[in-house]
Amino acid sequence: MKTRRFAAVLFTLMISSIFLFGCGQGPWKEFKSEALGFTVKFPGKPEINTKTVDVPIGKITTTFHTVNPFLGRFWAQYSVMVFDITPTSSLNFSPNTILDLFKAKFHKEFQVLAERVVTTSGIDGWELELTCKISDSTLRMFMKGNRIYEIMVYRRKGSNFSEEKERFFESFEMQ
Repeated sequence: MKTRRFAAVLFTLMISSIFLFGCGQGPWKEFKSEALGFTVKFPGKPEINTKTVDVPIGKITTTFHTVNPFLGRFWAQYSVMVFDITPTSSLNFSPNTILDLFKAKFHKEFQVLAERVVTTSGIDGWELELTCKISDSTLRMFMKGNRIYEIMVYRRKGSNFSEEKERFFESFEMQ
């Protein structure tokens, strides 16, 4: 009897919270990183993590900005990753060469459904539509100076977040 009552209360709270929080999506708020040179609107406050690795050409410091809305919006994730490249020598890579290397990584690890050139803040980059066993993703990559911006929306396979995805991507600007 107590178990049924508990389950009924828990279910009611879950359903109520979904309606109260817009299916798990709070208000979209602008996030600005002066240090990393970008502005974007996230559906919540991003969790920020940084990692630095040494690579043959120098150092890469990656800063991850990730939001998993309440209940993951039934499994969605919004992220901006910024890769700062500090070369140890005067290597001259064109933005297209670097972006092509990143793109090749995704071609190996995912099934690429579509790719196209996109422009943000006057800078051309790539958009890839990706899929794997459990998720679909849309990714945009841009390079400005020695910095790569990777903007991504992960979502449960087969789910449609086109409105939220476009809102996220269209809000992204580089300074």
